[in-house]
Amino acid sequence: MTNEDLLRFYRSMLRIRQVEERIAERYDEGKMRCPTHLATGQEAIAVGVCAHLTSEDIVFSGHRNHAHYLAKGGDLNRMIAEMYGKQTGCSHGRGGSMHLVDRDCGMYGSSAIVGGSMPLSVGVAWAFKLRGESRVGAVFFGDAGVEPGMFHECMNFAALHKLGVLLVCENNGYATMTTFEERQCVPIAERAASYGVPGVRVDGNDLPAVLKAAHAAGERARHGGGPTFIEAVTYRWRAHVEHNKDIMSRPPEEMRHWKVRDPLVRCRADLLSMGVAPDELETIDRHVRLEVDGAFRFAEESPPPKVAELLHGVGDELPEIEEPTRPGTGRVIAYSKAVAEATVQAMIENPSVIVYGLDTSDANGVFGTTLAARERFPERVFGTPISEAARTGVATGMALVGMRPLHVHARDDFMLVAMSPLMNELAKWSYMSGGWLRAPVVIRGIIGRSRGQAAQHSQSLQSVFGHFPGLHVVAPSNAFDAKGMLLTALSGNTPVIFLEHRLCHPVETVVPEEAYRVPIGKARIVRKGSDVTIVALLQMVYEAEQAAERLASLGVKAEVIDLRTVRPWDKETVLDSVAKTGRLIVADTGWLDYGLSSEVTAHVAEHAFHALKSPPIRIALPPCPTPMAEPLENAYYPGSREIVVQALRFLGREVPPDLQGGFATEAIKSAF
Repeated sequence: MTNEDLLRFYRSMLRIRQVEERIAERYDEGKMRCPTHLATGQEAIAVGVCAHLTSEDIVFSGHRNHAHYLAKGGDLNRMIAEMYGKQTGCSHGRGGSMHLVDRDCGMYGSSAIVGGSMPLSVGVAWAFKLRGESRVGAVFFGDAGVEPGMFHECMNFAALHKLGVLLVCENNGYATMTTFEERQCVPIAERAASYGVPGVRVDGNDLPAVLKAAHAAGERARHGGGPTFIEAVTYRWRAHVEHNKDIMSRPPEEMRHWKVRDPLVRCRADLLSMGVAPDELETIDRHVRLEVDGAFRFAEESPPPKVAELLHGVGDELPEIEEPTRPGTGRVIAYSKAVAEATVQAMIENPSVIVYGLDTSDANGVFGTTLAARERFPERVFGTPISEAARTGVATGMALVGMRPLHVHARDDFMLVAMSPLMNELAKWSYMSGGWLRAPVVIRGIIGRSRGQAAQHSQSLQSVFGHFPGLHVVAPSNAFDAKGMLLTALSGNTPVIFLEHRLCHPVETVVPEEAYRVPIGKARIVRKGSDVTIVALLQMVYEAEQAAERLASLGVKAEVIDLRTVRPWDKETVLDSVAKTGRLIVADTGWLDYGLSSEVTAHVAEHAFHALKSPPIRIALPPCPTPMAEPLENAYYPGSREIVVQALRFLGREVPPDLQGGFATEAIKSAF
């Protein structure tokens, strides 16, 4: 290195150190209300790794991220303003210390979940490889980051595809307050070999050593050599988080051992030995202090976010799409064929659309829905390991840099394994970044009843997914809507959970061959009526239609509404219908308690109570997991008969003999 190089790196480390020292001094004033995790003593790692990255390379981090943000070129003023919760903050006060982002320099954010941003870095690296770009992804995490299963899934995925990603473990000896020896029994860097990945262990307080390792890893990544795992051994001087800094005590000799290895002291000694004058170093110190002072003034003088903008940046805006005309005649195809056709048409329209998931590259596809895409675009349809969590986070990373991943889960039950990357990362990244970043991922999940599938292969989890802001949850019941809504989802800017009931897959509907789009968030009135409103979802739409036919034979006019979208659901259409009929039945494929039926009936009770002639009724699953045995399964699932019975009771009408009884137990009867 030249003197100029080393001086630049010294200034960068000094700047990080002084910023964090000032944060520690001022934290107790109460103006920084966010949890703050300092990396004092670890500065050489961030500076050494980022020295070889350009603004086009993408970095992710964890909750201890100030050094990475600043070393990558993040704006200091906006960083401190973010910690003060100001509108001028890098995330407009939405993220705080643990969620710093600066898109201009390639700092794409940080996750407070240990290992949470790891699959995002793998995702951006995969996007770069698919597009033939020599850009690099990098992620920083602590030694505890190698303990969750996510680490192993990501290592396997990155190695499998030879992705250009740097996985940088800052091993500072502690996870929160627990020592490395209490938690792990295998040297960290050695784990990389089991995935065929180079594992490099360096002194993280030795800047030249970090620079050398990072340069080799960066060149390997940039030229198709695949990932590198770097374990940088270091030590953090301060407690896990500033608000409990007095809780943690460490052996004094341990602290002395590491303080003499201070990377700043070592770098300063190197500079002096290279002939740099002490006065020059003092000048750098003064300039940095003035810059840090200015950043804190900027933060304190900046305005707070406007309360009126609380909902800005959630990232769930609805595209403006008109309802297409539904043809009465024409080509008739099954739901599964419509999904397959929409997938191919989306891939033709946009080269950024890729399809991946377990068995998507199999000859059968997922219920046959991915085979056509595989045949047309074999280079854009990928099978994956059984790594639900990692591959969901990978989709988020890809989407952040412009790809359009269509990620397929064979069953929505398995999506529960991926709840953290789904709900802690994908659903929140736009808001945590202050709206700077968007992740338009579409995730298909197959749900619902099938013969003998039992408790872990037949759940209907739309209410779970619908609970989280930042997502759209779509649930088309028929082939026409499935094709149009999938095309809408794949051209939007919002993450979409696209749920398909397996019993709907073989059902045929008239579907045009050309591409068209169906709006998300808009229900469809399937059948008009004036006596009772039946709101249904997915397979229960067909049960509601059958019930309406039977009711019509008994002189009752039922209005059937296919909700189509769980989040956001169409409140206006439902309220208008209830205002007309005065009676509401909600038929859901999920559980009765805490479910979609509760949400719909509660909203109607709040906003149309005066129009109700009787209390709303909910028809859904009883409060137990799905049984396997046929008699229990038949009793477990409600259908058209329950809807007819409840509608007749609404109206004070006699229930025909063929509809009476038949419930397995009084307990199940009371659940309805």
